[in-house]
Amino acid sequence: MHFDDSKYIHNVFIKQQNCISFICD
Repeated sequence: MHFDDSKYIHNVFIKQQNCISFICD
């Protein structure tokens, strides 16, 4: 199975950016 790595990495990056000011799991 092949994932869209660029989209996955981008989504993870956005989650990390959104979590900078919050406590995130």
